[in-house]
Amino acid sequence: MQNYQRIVPSTLAACATLTHAHLSISRSNRSVSWMKMSKDHKALEDADMCIKLQPEWAKGYYRKGCALRELLRDEEAILVLQQAVNLAPKDAEIRAKYNEVKERRSYFPSLQCFLTWDAMLVL
Repeated sequence: MQNYQRIVPSTLAACATLTHAHLSISRSNRSVSWMKMSKDHKALEDADMCIKLQPEWAKGYYRKGCALRELLRDEEAILVLQQAVNLAPKDAEIRAKYNEVKERRSYFPSLQCFLTWDAMLVL
């Protein structure tokens, strides 16, 4: 877990004095921290806020796509990552994640369906 547990509360405390751009960057960074702690739903919330604060910044869409991918919501991740690619077409990291999720989706097109069915069986 390294220092990620310390980053989350301190990031929130620092947010009170930041501009929208700075707050968006802070939420983006905190989203990564949540993912490193396997708290992907919280990562998604911060990525959504990042996009709301700075809708023209590709990194917010990238963070959201990564969170959706970790939540096995590949179809949504592909759409969001496509937005990130459109905003930053030369960003190799974004393009690589987009291609990775598309490739995984082509190998496992029914993955979400199987997971949903398994979850229903557990209930």
